[in-house]
Amino acid sequence: MDYFISNRLGRTIILKLHEGDLVLESIKTLCEKEKIKTAVVTSGIGTLDQGRVHRISTIGNPPVQVTDTMDQTPLEVASISGIIANGDLHIHTVFGAPGQTWAGHLMEQCRTLFFGEIVIQELLGVDLERRKNEKGAPELFTKGL
Repeated sequence: MDYFISNRLGRTIILKLHEGDLVLESIKTLCEKEKIKTAVVTSGIGTLDQGRVHRISTIGNPPVQVTDTMDQTPLEVASISGIIANGDLHIHTVFGAPGQTWAGHLMEQCRTLFFGEIVIQELLGVDLERRKNEKGAPELFTKGL
């Protein structure tokens, strides 16, 4: 086990998405514009008419990876959360339609239907980055070590 400590909080940003806005792309744009390097995505809700998640479907190494795609489907976003390390986004989501639920890595081209609200908490005093470990899985490290 490893852990990282942020000794102070930076800005809390609430990102408001409008109809047609792309979720992951909007978060990336915000991080670039506001120069956010290390943060946590603490909350996200909204509606989509197009959704994509990436997930693993086996427990072997390397795992088989699958992309689930929903187009022209009314989706309720139940959760968006993740970590931004050195400007690199690693965000997960859960969304669903009647009788179905999808969960996994939030992918590009998830399009806002009516609205979206995402809370990002900037972390100061800790400098993280994500690198592949010996098995090829993305892992958090203190930057430079």
